[in-house]
Amino acid sequence: MEVIEEQGKQFILVPGSCHGVWCWYKLKPLLEVAGHKVTTLDMAAFGIDLRKIEQLRTLDDYTLTFMELMELPPQEERAILVGHSFGGTNLTINMEKYPQKIYVVVFLAAFLPISIHISAHISQSIRGSIPNNDNVKDYMKAIDEKFVSSDKALVSTL
Repeated sequence: MEVIEEQGKQFILVPGSCHGVWCWYKLKPLLEVAGHKVTTLDMAAFGIDLRKIEQLRTLDDYTLTFMELMELPPQEERAILVGHSFGGTNLTINMEKYPQKIYVVVFLAAFLPISIHISAHISQSIRGSIPNNDNVKDYMKAIDEKFVSSDKALVSTL
């Protein structure tokens, strides 16, 4: 296994579902002290991102913040992407769109979807697995309210 000994690598840390940038609060300073640049971001409708999940129509909508970030670095600067849980989906989407901007990808207990027609595959899988009834909607709303408010408090400490 290759060990990355160079200083100054760019890390992009992507949280999983129902998480925000706060979940990287222990790892981020360790990487920075080691001389690396670290970017953490909230995905759409999670963390401090105020969009509602109902506003998102596609996986590209969900990962838009990440895609915009991937367009920023110069062509020669490649990032190490680290994703946890559902963040693996975001990694896969960006791997397909920006392969030239990626040094290595780490799936940390993360979802690894097939790469052919990823958006359609995941959307169909998710739609087929969640019942469409008021109990589920109420439950998801309650979870969203609980986690979004706690994310804001935690993120304000970073």
